[in-house]
Amino acid sequence: MKQFISEAEPDRNGTLTLTGKAFTYLRKVRRMREGDSLPVLLPGGRSVMMGADWIDDGKREIRLRLQTVPQQDENTAATATVELPAAAQTEIILLQWILKGAKTDTIVRQAAEAGVHIIVPVIGEFSVARKQNPAQQERFRRIIKEARQQSGSPIDTRITEPAPLSAVMQHTVPPLLGSGTVCGMCSEAAGTALSVHTFLAAKPGRIMLAIGAEGGISPAETAMLAAAGFKTIHFNTNVLRAETAALYAVAAMQTIRNEADQWQLPASIS
Repeated sequence: MKQFISEAEPDRNGTLTLTGKAFTYLRKVRRMREGDSLPVLLPGGRSVMMGADWIDDGKREIRLRLQTVPQQDENTAATATVELPAAAQTEIILLQWILKGAKTDTIVRQAAEAGVHIIVPVIGEFSVARKQNPAQQERFRRIIKEARQQSGSPIDTRITEPAPLSAVMQHTVPPLLGSGTVCGMCSEAAGTALSVHTFLAAKPGRIMLAIGAEGGISPAETAMLAAAGFKTIHFNTNVLRAETAALYAVAAMQTIRNEADQWQLPASIS
């Protein structure tokens, strides 16, 4: 379900008065009218339903109000805010080697839509794009916000500053490792690579994936990842473009992990 991501909490009356880009998004993109309602994700991560109870196109202002439901209480006539349940998802961290042109933008958008928790851009040895425009990080954040609003993702997707793998492995990866984390690097070569089911057999709560650039992951980088406990994963399918591999891998991991109990065969059959 599409949502609006608010940068401010409602006031004590339960209202949000929005102008500027927020007004444009709600009126031009979402085409909201007075009386319409939509899910709103608040800064603290709480998802609520809010309705448009006042719109002024001249002033370019729209006011949203928290929707409430009556509470059955014999002593009071209290109401409670309509809150939407948060979806439980396995945490995914994507180490994505930077691609040329706008391909990285595409991956960032797709990863945010899919509910990836953290995107870690890696300036790899085989990355064609070796330098990043300082304004690109802000564009990434804007892409993520737009993708989350469009997809309704409750995950507060974060993106780190682009860095070489050595810096990523030294500063970014260690705090994310733990007993509930599995780490994998995707390879187009089968070799001794694990299947996805084997990789996820322990039903991990956190998955860290490394996806290479157009030229793949260099031997030195592969050795660095292997030394940190990353297992090689191979998808038994066609050779995927670098910009396709990330979404394919994330989707496969989410599906197999989130539906693990449904895919367990009875002992008499297996």
